[in-house]
Amino acid sequence: MPLETISVRLAIIDDFDILLNLNHDFRIEESGYGRGSTYSSWINWPLTKDAKKYCTETISTGNVIVGQIGDKLIGYLAFNPNCNVEGDLVEIESLFVNESYRRRGIGTNLVKYFMEIVQRNYKNIRGLTVKHFVSNEDSKKFYEKMGFYPDKIEMRCNLNINLEEHNS
Repeated sequence: MPLETISVRLAIIDDFDILLNLNHDFRIEESGYGRGSTYSSWINWPLTKDAKKYCTETISTGNVIVGQIGDKLIGYLAFNPNCNVEGDLVEIESLFVNESYRRRGIGTNLVKYFMEIVQRNYKNIRGLTVKHFVSNEDSKKFYEKMGFYPDKIEMRCNLNINLEEHNS
């Protein structure tokens, strides 16, 4: 089998449709890890007008990195440089590599390129942050390999609970 050329770069508007499809695949996969994410509105968000507007803005501001093998786009990393009030963290909003192309270094290359962009362009940043589902052990191991560590735990509560049961 010939050696595959892996490359990463900033997304361009021509990547738009493929990115929306990859984001849809990401949401379908993630729906297996968390309760709230199984809602079809969350899974199908990439098919909406809001998603198209958001994706266009995110690409045009340089906040999406794509990974490809040859000229086939097979993964992406989207980030938010304004994720906290203090303005000193940059968040990975989503990272996804097509399942058929995992464990080939694409995710690692995406994160390394992301780190280079942050170090070069965001001088007052003290760190990076990412959220993932607690039950997604592969994600946890990947981010730990990349130098991330547990910092906080986000806990949620569904509003359709019986409050009387929790008053004791």
